[in-house]
Amino acid sequence: MRLPFFLALALTISAVAQSQTIPDDFTGQRWLHQSEDARIAYIAGDSDCYAYEVRGHAYPSTNLSDQSTNRVSEYLQSHPAEQRLPLVRLFRQIFARDKHPRPTKKLIGSAEYWPEKHGFFDGDYWHQIADDGRSSYLAAYLSCEIAFRGKHLTRPLRYYVRALNRWYGIDKDDNMLGKNGDEKIADVVQRLLR
Repeated sequence: MRLPFFLALALTISAVAQSQTIPDDFTGQRWLHQSEDARIAYIAGDSDCYAYEVRGHAYPSTNLSDQSTNRVSEYLQSHPAEQRLPLVRLFRQIFARDKHPRPTKKLIGSAEYWPEKHGFFDGDYWHQIADDGRSSYLAAYLSCEIAFRGKHLTRPLRYYVRALNRWYGIDKDDNMLGKNGDEKIADVVQRLLR
């Protein structure tokens, strides 16, 4: 008689623990309440995963500006029924008509293109974004990994943020101690997901 009770308890604890490991479902509603820096970081994280891991082309991966964040905000304000949808899916709708070529090694206007995989999304970029931006970047990157690559998280979002801060040598006062700055964020995250 005790075995079924303990089995049920173990399954319940496991289900609760699993539900806490998935990053916050960033929805359109949440987007509308985020700072501009957090929005840009979310677009960056999604772009990094979608362009380089999923190999998607229907996304303005070279435009992480206010123009993209304004476009998302305007879409959400004019489609209130879609504000409850996850951003990882909404972005595919919003930017579906955009076809951008893979980044090439050249400058066009003030836009800088990086030819290597994951572009400028490295430790230096990680250090430059604020704390809420780091969480937004990772929430987007991990949501993309879950949605399009079938990845499963074993830990909460804050674990991955802290692990990256440690890897890049960012201390509690947000100083970067010069450690691993050239390594791409995605490469570190992929090791953490194994």
